Amino acid sequence: MTWKLLLNITATILASLAAAGVTCHFWPPSFELFASDKITHAIFFGMILLPTSFLMPGLLLPVTAFAISLTTGIELIARDHFCPSDFMSWSADLIGITSSYCIISIIHGVIQRNADEQDFEIT
Repeated sequence: MTWKLLLNITATILASLAAAGVTCHFWPPSFELFASDKITHAIFFGMILLPTSFLMPGLLLPVTAFAISLTTGIELIARDHFCPSDFMSWSADLIGITSSYCIISIIHGVIQRNADEQDFEIT
């Protein structure tokens, strides 16, 4: 495995653990003073895609599928372990993941378009 793949896996696991900690209110303790619980869920679950977008953008769709299955598993398991979990938290997680995917895809499209325009100017 290449160093980018190992770094991507490590960073994605750390982001996933941070998102799981937010679900059970283990971390961060005072973030809810600035934003509601659902916005916190959306932000942290959307951050799961960030390492992949920088290191290996070709794997963005499989990592998105991983993040969706992860959030579903976390919200289902959280109910059994006395963590607050409801349908709205799961919806906020999915909104964070899909909006992050859309924003990253738009940014990559703009970068690719600018790179293509520069190729035409050189020739």
